[in-house]
Amino acid sequence: MQKLKNMDPKKQRNLMIVFAIICIVLLIAFYIFKNRSVDYSAMKEDKDKQIVYTYHTQTDDEAFLKELPYLNIKNEFAKNINKEIEEFVSLLKDEEHATISYNYDINGDVLSLLVKMVNYSDETGPKIYFKGYNINLNTKSIVTDQELLDMFEYDYNDVEISISNKFHKYYEEMLKEKYYTEEECDYDCFINDYRDVENYLDDIVFYVKNGKLYVYKPFSFYSITGDEEFFKEKHFRFLIEKQTN
Repeated sequence: MQKLKNMDPKKQRNLMIVFAIICIVLLIAFYIFKNRSVDYSAMKEDKDKQIVYTYHTQTDDEAFLKELPYLNIKNEFAKNINKEIEEFVSLLKDEEHATISYNYDINGDVLSLLVKMVNYSDETGPKIYFKGYNINLNTKSIVTDQELLDMFEYDYNDVEISISNKFHKYYEEMLKEKYYTEEECDYDCFINDYRDVENYLDDIVFYVKNGKLYVYKPFSFYSITGDEEFFKEKHFRFLIEKQTN
């Protein structure tokens, strides 16, 4: 302490700043560790499994893998969700040329679960389907889309414009890479005829990841121009941003 009192005031100030930064870093690290170390075993139906796990995997053909999710929470609410998911995947569970997969993330008290199916047997080209749930783990209840929007201080206008902006960037990349010219297909042609999108808000599914709000939006991804590089999962995921205009 005596050395600190005798230290040059400028050095004292710098030392205090460094000490404050270290404290902030430690607090952030503790917060992250605490959130990652949450014990959900008390609410689990099977304590030895993750809160969402794969209860059935079909690998007859690796190109058409089917992994079906199970919400591992011991109450009627979770049973109803699992029943809904089972009904959803039953549409393509036995389809030879189809895939089923899922993602889940936990942000604070909100667990986001997304189920994705792709049918490659459709006569008009591959079809993608999304079904999602956002669940409050404290209350074991659904967080509605409107509640999520309120939580992030967004509205449907923000959602619509965010989706539109990404599609426009997508279209600009298509032109830049010369998959076709604007004279051959303008934006309306691209979004309506090539991507089969009539309304940006149709069939969207909200998903929370890394503290940010996204929506998954299905669109047609049958290609006659070789643009398969734009059909990865990230291209169906749209980050929602606040619109200032």
